[in-house]
Amino acid sequence: SRLPRPRPAFVFRPDDPDGDAKREAWQEWSLALAKYRVTRKEELRKNPELIKFEMKKCALSVSYFMAVWGYIFEPRHDPENGITGGDKPWLPFEIQIQMLNWVDTCMLSSGADRDGVVSKCRDMGATWTMCLYLTHGWLFKYPFNALLLSRNQSLVDSKSDDSMFSKIEFLMQKLPSWMMPEGFSLRDKRYNSELMLMNPATRAQIKGESTNSNAGRSGRYTMIGVDEAAFVPDLGPVWAGLGATTFHR
Repeated sequence: SRLPRPRPAFVFRPDDPDGDAKREAWQEWSLALAKYRVTRKEELRKNPELIKFEMKKCALSVSYFMAVWGYIFEPRHDPENGITGGDKPWLPFEIQIQMLNWVDTCMLSSGADRDGVVSKCRDMGATWTMCLYLTHGWLFKYPFNALLLSRNQSLVDSKSDDSMFSKIEFLMQKLPSWMMPEGFSLRDKRYNSELMLMNPATRAQIKGESTNSNAGRSGRYTMIGVDEAAFVPDLGPVWAGLGATTFHR
């Protein structure tokens, strides 16, 4: 099976004259992608020797990883307006792929371009997209040591679906066992403790903290993500302090 190639389908504004055509193009592509996801998983079940190639494809492309293996949780349910709640295959919008590509570009850049800020509307899925990017890095990159910050600790790691660690754990739970590191279990406190996830094969880590004046100063990190940064008190000094511990904020 071959991954369907998308056509441009990003609606920039409500009065976009091509908006209806772009929405129809995305609907057509998303249906083809949903079929590909099912077909690809059946191919891998019947031919386990293909798994090593699938792992390579995922490692090389975070967008492929999202489109074929990503899931997302939607708590809202409104069938009359086309919203069905629950666990859903992640059929990404173009803006989410653009965000992944942009983060990749930041990670490969130097100087001012190595940092970045996402200015976004509601329902863009930016937090989910960042959590997927971190999950991909934790699985496939070395070295990889990421820190997540938000305005309070409960939004970083808690039992709430709103927390970033909850989203990362959800994404991991949906992955096939052969994609997860050997010896890893989300129930194993050695590798999944409060505010920390460790990959036992590569020692890659995702850590979390609440945002405060000393945030991030006790370690060194591949990247640091600050969720809901606009609501963080005294963000300027915090942001400046993070520059001493990572090249990518």
